[in-house]
Amino acid sequence: MASKSQDFDYTGSVEQIRCLDNDKLYSIHVRLLDRDCPVWEDFVMTCGSSTGPWTSDMPGERFEMWVIWMYERRISCEDVGASPTETIIKLLDAYGEPDFHACPNFQDAIMDELIRRLTDPGRVGDAPFVKDLLPRMLIAFPENTNRRLFVADWLAYCNPRKREDEGSLAECLTSQVDEVTLQYLGTVLLRQRYDGDSSPPWKNDPCCYHRHKEVGGECHRRTT
Repeated sequence: MASKSQDFDYTGSVEQIRCLDNDKLYSIHVRLLDRDCPVWEDFVMTCGSSTGPWTSDMPGERFEMWVIWMYERRISCEDVGASPTETIIKLLDAYGEPDFHACPNFQDAIMDELIRRLTDPGRVGDAPFVKDLLPRMLIAFPENTNRRLFVADWLAYCNPRKREDEGSLAECLTSQVDEVTLQYLGTVLLRQRYDGDSSPPWKNDPCCYHRHKEVGGECHRRTT
């Protein structure tokens, strides 16, 4: 179990939730579940017994990342021996987990960790290759969202590495990336070339890739 934060009242009921893929049992305070994901019951299943634990078919590694974040407010993603690219892929897969769409603050925390790793790879090791990450990013970040635009900003401002055998990056992008993102990428590149724009969006607005409320457009992290 993750260590407990000092600013939370840990009295009250606890639910037992078991992950099917590793059979690990988690004891989680209901107040935390209700605070961070009010619809948490939608992505766990009853075991058919009023006294037995709930179960989740979510990959155990992702579920545990969520539990640790609820208790410690940090993203735990390090595995012994994992390469920087492998860790980023795990983060992207966790971000794209369908059940976590109901947990915008958690998704935003993952996004912050992804930005840290992808925009300053020297902190964590060698920069990843475009080919290794682009397909995963396109799956994790929905089209027509500010998160998808991060793909273009990453390509434009971070100069990610390309393998010699990857072929044309332009062909790769035009065959995989949606038109809206490509148009945005073109605008960013033009601003860089002709306006001298060298300041990436994440430097100016830490919330630029966070989930925003449908009504009012406010960032979830700033209002909760």
